[in-house]
Amino acid sequence: MKYILILFFSIILVSCDDPIPKSNKKYFDIKSFFEREAQRLSSIKKGVEKTVSRNGYKETRKFNSLNWMNEFNLFIESDINKPAWKDRYQISQKNNFTIYMALDSNLRTRYILIKRKTNGTIDYIEILNKTINSLYQSSEQLTYLVDSVYYIKKQQNVRLIGNNEYEIIGNLK
Repeated sequence: MKYILILFFSIILVSCDDPIPKSNKKYFDIKSFFEREAQRLSSIKKGVEKTVSRNGYKETRKFNSLNWMNEFNLFIESDINKPAWKDRYQISQKNNFTIYMALDSNLRTRYILIKRKTNGTIDYIEILNKTINSLYQSSEQLTYLVDSVYYIKKQQNVRLIGNNEYEIIGNLK
């Protein structure tokens, strides 16, 4: 009887194991890509000449290293692999380009363009985000040329406060 109970509980324990999770990613995984880039750039201590502009006032500084997760935060937040958005983007592919276009104007991330090199690695990513509601309008143009430059242009219009325009250009050294 003791062996039967052990066998019974062993079968139950084995059957309770979770199967290996399959990826639910339908679209290119922006979040993982930029997390890996942040980790890679941090490990090689890539230097940057960074120009920050707010409403036309510019400042340029050189950095030996940056917190790349912070620098790529807007890119990471543009991930479109949410279960609710599974069929909300049109995918077009031509040559080395993949384009994701939002089918719903209420989605924040409206457009993603990914250019690959001939060997399949990512060469260039461009993202357009827009948010529009009764109090606030915002647009973000995000561009990343791998190992070269990242560009962030953000425009905001907040009712009663006014317009603001931000621009960040990071030239990787």
